[in-house]
Amino acid sequence: MIITVSSTDTGLEILLWLQARLPDAPRSYLNQLLRSGKVQLNGRKIGNQYQLAAGDQVSLPQSERMERLLQQSQVQILLETPHCLVACKPSGMPVHTGEAGETNLQETVQARLRQKGARFRVAPVHRLDRGTSGPVLLGKGKKALGLLGKEFMSRRVRKLYLALVENRTPTEGRLETPVLSKGKERTASARYRTLDQTENSSLLLVQLETGRTHQIRRQLADLGMPLVGDKRYNPHAKKRLRLGLHAWVLEWQDPFDGTKHQICCPLDESFQQLLRQESYPSDLFDLLRSNKVTEIAQQIGGLCV
Repeated sequence: MIITVSSTDTGLEILLWLQARLPDAPRSYLNQLLRSGKVQLNGRKIGNQYQLAAGDQVSLPQSERMERLLQQSQVQILLETPHCLVACKPSGMPVHTGEAGETNLQETVQARLRQKGARFRVAPVHRLDRGTSGPVLLGKGKKALGLLGKEFMSRRVRKLYLALVENRTPTEGRLETPVLSKGKERTASARYRTLDQTENSSLLLVQLETGRTHQIRRQLADLGMPLVGDKRYNPHAKKRLRLGLHAWVLEWQDPFDGTKHQICCPLDESFQQLLRQESYPSDLFDLLRSNKVTEIAQQIGGLCV
């Protein structure tokens, strides 16, 4: 993998730059890569104190460990309080422990806390599908986990998603088809607004009112507008880089001090690439990247407040 150094990183030592890019990599491991020449600059071996210049080409070695570190580097901590934190999960990473040795969000966050000397355990209060990117709320310790869990159970947590779907959609609508959950069909509801459309796809802002497993994916497919890249609920879907679903906004009230938090998770590069492939206009693109939740809410008639 080759990364081009930006102008904002000019003058930064290569080792410090690598630590910022790969926050879960031990310093000793990065030093070893530099000494052995496995990390190169403009095709040549360098020392760990080399100062970078804009336009420099840094090449990273191809290995399973490096792939894990690069995936973990996409995990951003968006908020941390004494009782919880919010981490932005990349598409393709599971929230909990999956297959042996597989990188997951919970262990990535826990490892970073250990590096800072934290002794408490964190656990996710809710989950996102492996293919969905976006913010995940984690509680610090059992008490926090229990109180935050009650917020979700009582449906006081606001969740907004960006969904890229096949076909053109109405300007707005509701998703109310029943969803199979734990062996039974259960009621499920959400509403959506269409942000923009192309000839063959639509970009929706979806607000969940219930939280069933795969709810958005199932209900959109039921209405004939399946998510882009969702072969599970649309066997005829074209293979894509990722699933076209991003959890964009998470809003809740802290049960400990009453603070109202609104976390907006930036679109990751893979979701932006899906939008580019569908030829969405640059002004919408810029607005979504700016994370101006209130402005977008006003534009689409107050779906979110």
